[in-house]
Amino acid sequence: MKFATIFILFLLMSSISSGQEVLNERYDINYLSCIFGSVIATDSCYYVTGQGSNQFSNSSYEGAFLKFNFDGSINIQQMHNNDTIGIDLWESPNLIKTLDGNFAQIGTAWGTTAGIGTRYVFLKFAPNGDTLQTVLIDEFYFQNNDSGIQPSIFFQNADSTYIGVARIENLNTYNGGAVVFKLSKNGDVLWHNTFYGIGSGLNAFTVLLPKSLVNYDTNKIVIGASIISNSVGYEDFRAHIKLITVDTLGNLLISKTFWEDSVNLYCMGLTKTYDNGLLYCGQYGRYFDGPNAINYKGHITKLDANFDEEWRLLLGGAWSDWVLRNITVINDTQFVAVGDAYVDNNNSGWLVKFNINGEVLWERNYYKVPRYENELGTIPKHELYDVDLTMDSGFVMVGQSTNYYQNVADAYGQQGWLLKVDKYGCLVPNCQQYDNIDTTDTTDTVVVEPIITTELYPNPANTNLYYYHTQISSDSTQNYWAYLFNMQGQRVQQFELSQNNMTYIMDVTNFASGTYVFKVVSQNGHILKTKKVIVQH
Repeated sequence: MKFATIFILFLLMSSISSGQEVLNERYDINYLSCIFGSVIATDSCYYVTGQGSNQFSNSSYEGAFLKFNFDGSINIQQMHNNDTIGIDLWESPNLIKTLDGNFAQIGTAWGTTAGIGTRYVFLKFAPNGDTLQTVLIDEFYFQNNDSGIQPSIFFQNADSTYIGVARIENLNTYNGGAVVFKLSKNGDVLWHNTFYGIGSGLNAFTVLLPKSLVNYDTNKIVIGASIISNSVGYEDFRAHIKLITVDTLGNLLISKTFWEDSVNLYCMGLTKTYDNGLLYCGQYGRYFDGPNAINYKGHITKLDANFDEEWRLLLGGAWSDWVLRNITVINDTQFVAVGDAYVDNNNSGWLVKFNINGEVLWERNYYKVPRYENELGTIPKHELYDVDLTMDSGFVMVGQSTNYYQNVADAYGQQGWLLKVDKYGCLVPNCQQYDNIDTTDTTDTVVVEPIITTELYPNPANTNLYYYHTQISSDSTQNYWAYLFNMQGQRVQQFELSQNNMTYIMDVTNFASGTYVFKVVSQNGHILKTKKVIVQH
């Protein structure tokens, strides 16, 4: 019969030869709420944009521009704000490096002026974070009585102009739409064109939700969007991917809707491939009997040069709430997609490496804040929005990590999250050695408990203990818990081992120096492994 074997591996986190060490860090940047949305890796640092706020209202948002050293320390922090509007730079990963060596981004401008809908703002930054240009974009509102909802993606042309797409809502009909626009090199609107959902009434597809954009060739721009029905719940709900191809003046050339999918949300990370096809990712749903009616897996879909589906990967464990949010190109044949997963009462960041043929090369999941055994309310949230390739062939990712469990050992609240991993997606070096383990056992031996192999490292520990968890048989339905006790028998750290390919962390920074005992325990209370750990500051 098949049986599950759990490998729990502890290895030393160390700097690599280029100086780009692996990182798993949260940041509050001196704000009550902080989210990172975009990241660009260079040969000397990581540039990140996002949002900070000390009040939970849109008008209090301040746009964050940060430069991180390779050790995770903040080199530059600049906040961009306005007396009458809140500026938000996290909602879509659309920070770009400009042709003149600076940076630009489209942000949301949350206004407080009566009668004026939410607008967009074009921002250009110098590498030191100084604001070079700030241009409020009002045209989308005044012409059609539209309100801005969320910017998506934009890119720069060879003549230094910009093409972008953003989500709007019409204040008369409440139909959702996509506005494609061109900006001058100074951020002024040169032209724009808006596409809305279809029809009106209960069963109409009135919401058009743009999430991505790709410069397909010199005469074509492709917008990746979803078209969504008004009806929400059970079989009345529908969401389909819609591709809109326009020319370089924003005029519609052709559109294509994939009606065969019942629930296919978020055409994100739209990427042109070397064979003139397209890749995109998102969230694919199915119906079930229950109060929410739909649960999801993440997906990656490849289209051929005619924009017909070539293959699709449905990814994630049990159907729950998995989503992939962006795709980054490694080379012509390999890519990574980033997002997050909610399964078995755990929420984690998620990174998937795959190739042009639709083969998954590896998957990794990451925590920063563990879920505690007595935490019965809202679980910690880990979401990743953007990923970039680093000079050492690794990956740097940004998002948010939120702890709802008020524990003095952990910072509480919504914080920006920065992850740097090696080229295998590992926080723990050599985690890739468990990717191709044979999970089949042909013997008839009845195994009551799994075999646990544990190496604690570093030991002594100073700040963090990292380990990589692999449950190599998908047949096992039992989860396990890891505990750390001090010598007085008090439990000082605990977390659930419930997800495959997961890197867990024990923060021992605030623990007193001394001897501790690490234990792995099954659901029925059997102690599977015990080992001593020395904490030494």
